[in-house]
Amino acid sequence: MSGVGASAADLLRRLSSAAGGGLQGLGGAVSSAGASAGTEFAALLEKAGAGELSSGLSLKVEGASLSDDQVSRLTRVADAAEAAGATKVLALIDGQSLTIDLTHRVVSPAKPGGAHGLVTGVDAVAIVPSQNDGEAGTVRPGLGPGLSGGSDNARLQALLASREGGASAA
Repeated sequence: MSGVGASAADLLRRLSSAAGGGLQGLGGAVSSAGASAGTEFAALLEKAGAGELSSGLSLKVEGASLSDDQVSRLTRVADAAEAAGATKVLALIDGQSLTIDLTHRVVSPAKPGGAHGLVTGVDAVAIVPSQNDGEAGTVRPGLGPGLSGGSDNARLQALLASREGGASAA
């Protein structure tokens, strides 16, 4: 019998039967432990998705001057974006447009390109709340390439704020 792909509960049940019943009653404990672990995991996933958990991972800032408070707020947004499945975020914070590479945990200024000032290659946008708001930020995954950057940031912020609770554009 192979343990590959077997759950911990399955392995404990096998151990109980191999012990000739010496671990009698373990099966029920294993079942409830498995159910409890599943419930706890689901609760953790829900908290992660809501931005209520911290990964404890720091961000490296390159090419931008940010206060400790701004880095702290960006870290919370990075954790929430990662939990939402994003890999690169356009973060709008205190009038600045920054990108967060979640794979390497690096924050850098957004670099709009081309004649239209487009920021491409992001898969989520976060409007980071001010110091006094105290929330993790609003992460909108799936907005994809083609988001306006540069001098249009106030317009982009207003557009995204007006879409709060609505469907994301693809």
